[in-house]
Amino acid sequence: MCAWGLALSNNIGSASAMSTAVAPGHQQSGELSNKYRLLRGFYPVENQESVHFIACAPASKGSYDAVLMLHGYRRSDRHWGYHQIALAIEDWVSVAIDYDETAPEQDQLLQIRTAIERMRAHPEVQSVSICGTSWGGKMALETIAKMPELDIATAFIVYPTLPFVTDQQVANIRTDILNCVGAVDPLSPISYMIEEKVRECNDQIAYKLHVYSRDDFPQDADHGFLFARTPEEFNDVARDSFVRWLSLVEWKLGKTGPPPWISDPKILREEHLLKLTDR
Repeated sequence: MCAWGLALSNNIGSASAMSTAVAPGHQQSGELSNKYRLLRGFYPVENQESVHFIACAPASKGSYDAVLMLHGYRRSDRHWGYHQIALAIEDWVSVAIDYDETAPEQDQLLQIRTAIERMRAHPEVQSVSICGTSWGGKMALETIAKMPELDIATAFIVYPTLPFVTDQQVANIRTDILNCVGAVDPLSPISYMIEEKVRECNDQIAYKLHVYSRDDFPQDADHGFLFARTPEEFNDVARDSFVRWLSLVEWKLGKTGPPPWISDPKILREEHLLKLTDR
C-alpha cells in the first residue's frame, strides 16, 4: 500500500486536528471534521529529499476521483487547505504537495510523478487529475505533455497574467502553453473570443483559469477562462479562483439562480466557503 494509503483509511474526528490541517488558528466543528479524513506526511523520492504532502478524503470509503495540487512559485501546500475541504465534500480525494519549485525541472517532474503514482496505487482512487497555479500550472502542463503514460484525467490550470494585458503578453502565454502541450489552434472561436475579451477588459483582468481535459492533448486543446476584477480577488487560489469554479458547478447542480458571490466584488472569504460546504 502506498505511503498515505493506510493513514487515509482513518478518520480524524477532532476539531483541533482539522484546524491544523486546514488553517492554523481556524476552528471548525466536530461535526464537520467527522466528514473528512486528513493526513500530513512525507513521501520519499528517489535520490531527492522527501516531499511534504497534505491529503484529504471523504470520511466514507468508496471509489473516488483524486486531484494533485501544485502550488505556485514561493508558495507551499498549506495554501490549499480550504480547497481540499471543498473537494472532499464533492467526493474527491485531494493531495497537495510541497514540491521544490526551485529544483531542476526533471527533479520537479520526478517529485510530481512519484506523488501521482502513489495516489493511483491507493485502492480508493479511480482517476487522478492535476491542478496547478502559476508555476504549478506550468508544471501540470509539463507533466501531462512529457509523461502521458501517467494518464492524467483532467488538468485545471490557473494561469497568472498582469492587470494590464498586452497583445504580446497574450502571445507569450500562448507560446508557453504551446511549448508544454503541443499545437493549439490559434484561430479557434473560443481562443479568438477570449483574446478579444482580454483586450477589451485589460484593465480589470488579473488571472485567467484554463481548463484542459485529457482528450485535448496534445492537439485541439479546448480551454475555458475565469476572469477576476482585481489581483486581490484571486490572491489565494485555494479559497478563490478554483473554489469559485467548483462552487459554481455545485450551485448549478443543486440550486437555481446565480450564486450570491458572483456579483460580490469582495474576495470569497473562508466564512463564505464554510457556508457553501456546510450542507
